[in-house]
Amino acid sequence: MSLVLSSEHEDFQQSVRSFLERNVTEDKTRQLVDSDDGLDEALWNSFTDLELHALGVPEEMGGAGGSWVELGLVLEEMGAVLVCSPFFASTVLAAQALRELGPNNEYRGWMDRIRQGELTATLSLPTSGNGYGGVTDLNLTAEEADGSFRLSGTDAQIIDGATAGLTIVAARTGEGRGLFAVERPEPEARATPRSTLDPTRKVASVSFSDVPAVRLEADDARYERILDLARIGLAAEQLGGARRCLQLAVEYAKDRTQHGQPIGSFQAIKHRCADSYVAIEAARPAVYHALLVAAELDAPLEAAASVAKILASQAFTRAAASSVQIHGGIGYTWEHPAHLYLRRGKSSEILLGTPANLQERLSSCLPMR
Repeated sequence: MSLVLSSEHEDFQQSVRSFLERNVTEDKTRQLVDSDDGLDEALWNSFTDLELHALGVPEEMGGAGGSWVELGLVLEEMGAVLVCSPFFASTVLAAQALRELGPNNEYRGWMDRIRQGELTATLSLPTSGNGYGGVTDLNLTAEEADGSFRLSGTDAQIIDGATAGLTIVAARTGEGRGLFAVERPEPEARATPRSTLDPTRKVASVSFSDVPAVRLEADDARYERILDLARIGLAAEQLGGARRCLQLAVEYAKDRTQHGQPIGSFQAIKHRCADSYVAIEAARPAVYHALLVAAELDAPLEAAASVAKILASQAFTRAAASSVQIHGGIGYTWEHPAHLYLRRGKSSEILLGTPANLQERLSSCLPMR
């Protein structure tokens, strides 16, 4: 596949778009925003029926055999309608991490349940500076006794942590850093939903008190690769959100009149829409390139993931902010969805590394001439 979508990919993306536009309405999203878990059971089951949970799982592990390209197109459309669902945490963060960690009977059992929609999962990998978090950034500790591990501490920023049946976290050990999985419900693991800037992406603080955990085999290189895959998935989602913000702004600019003419005819409005369009079209090839690189197993991801996340973050926040401005007074009200996109855009911008952090990281990984 090239950076230009094939007709098959366009048809697939259009079918996903049509399904989401029918089933993810603004009213439903607002209902989920007001809930603690953000989970629409009917929508979740529909994802299972469409094999979206299995899309990024290889056929040898019982999945649909799709690549990161197909998964990215789904995420782009989910971002466009602000899907409030554990899909990103479960199918992207956790499932792709387990896929990267290789064939293991225990991992295989979790993957089977995730792809069938029976198990929701999440992954929390702290980041700092221009890369991934070091041992000193971790708030969790894991102690080994008699060949098993016990997890203690609090992770205050776990996406969909309140509803996850499987939680994968990074913790300090006597040897450095390790990845650990905890199946819930465990009485020693308590999740508290948190109020955040973006109410469409649920976040919880999860406390572990001497909780039994399974250690996952992941060295620093694999840990960083898992983070880069998460950045690529998030960038695809941001691209869809940016596209939708521009679409809403253009539609409003055509319909809203002032002094007897559409506001879209005013130079200031044209410039805002044009700036958003340029930012989106700059981000699109970077995101699609990153998806192509991710689809190649073990291909280096650092540069592609960083560029995609930087440009997608800039495009989404620019388009969301411009949409609020173009909608004028109504764009600032709670009743209009513009603020939900702006909230998602700003929170996604800092998630998994800010553009400034990633620009510094990118400068260190590119070859010097």
